Amino acid sequence: MKKKILVIEDEELLRSSIVELLELEDYEAIGACNGEEGIIIAKSDLPDLIISDIMMPIKNGYEVVQELRNDIATSKIPIIFLSAKADKQDSRFGMSLGVEDYITKPFSKQELFNTIKTRLERVETYEKHYDKKVVDLKISLASTLPHELRTPLNGILASSQFLLNRSIDLSKEDINELHQTIYSSALRLNRLITNYLLFFDLEMISSNSQTCTNLQGLFLESTAYTIESTISKRFEDENRQFDVTYNIQNLPIQIEETYLSKICEELADNAFKFSEPNFKVEVTTSIENNVYILNVSNQGVVIDKNEALKIDAYVQFKRDVYEQQGSGLGLAIVQKICRIFNGSFEIKNIDNLYTVSTVRLPLHII
Repeated sequence: MKKKILVIEDEELLRSSIVELLELEDYEAIGACNGEEGIIIAKSDLPDLIISDIMMPIKNGYEVVQELRNDIATSKIPIIFLSAKADKQDSRFGMSLGVEDYITKPFSKQELFNTIKTRLERVETYEKHYDKKVVDLKISLASTLPHELRTPLNGILASSQFLLNRSIDLSKEDINELHQTIYSSALRLNRLITNYLLFFDLEMISSNSQTCTNLQGLFLESTAYTIESTISKRFEDENRQFDVTYNIQNLPIQIEETYLSKICEELADNAFKFSEPNFKVEVTTSIENNVYILNVSNQGVVIDKNEALKIDAYVQFKRDVYEQQGSGLGLAIVQKICRIFNGSFEIKNIDNLYTVSTVRLPLHII
């Protein structure tokens, strides 16, 4: 099947020449005389590649890229800029929008075709990698999600049925115990569904460069309060509030509060699952090169060094040894949030004594 290429160029002679050359090379080529027309055609025809001039009337090349990146249907279409400018500042701005390839006018036929071929090959390689990730995710979903859905549902159904059939014979304590089982199971089910939806929401956000840029403009001042209150709640729920110690700096960082809260919730949940009562969990922060570093370390079950590299959706640590609840989505969500905000996340095994989860996020510099 022919690859479809859209050429957005206001110089009619150059546009016609490029379209003709592409057709001779067995591409399906479409021309647009300005940025606005190019956007309309891109959204209706969904080309495999766009070649766009930068300086154009009505809408320039940068505006074309920004609008296409904000539409999920066109956000992944690769774009090559044609430019009479060789200025590095223009190149940097284009790269910040996701444009990786430039052809400076005047250019040769061979230069044009080599750039197109290289760009399309990169897209094909990415798509193969993405397809493999989708297959892996489907396999993980098929093996993990049914169990994680059925377990809380079974608790709700069994306890509810028992209450319906035997409520007259049950003591107040028995009824309260069954109510607690129903409530705990419902919470677990709600957490799974919430994380499942959030994970795919983060996938969509991370694929849209403009949305990521908008989020990266946000910052939080009450860092210490958010960290401590979120982690404390998780341990208080399990009556282990005295197992956690804090040494936190209150500095503004580039993240929205709900996302930092979610990071802390998942780090606290992981530390709780992999530490026994009376084993200390330490929450500390530090600053290095304008980066805010959050560490959550726990004694207890120590994650193997190789396993610590396998953070991904539906991958759980030591599930064959320890029967933890959960889908494995939590740490994958932490990783995705960190990447969206230009941060990073890693888990380390320290001398087979501690597991340390480390989040790095940029400081907000005024």
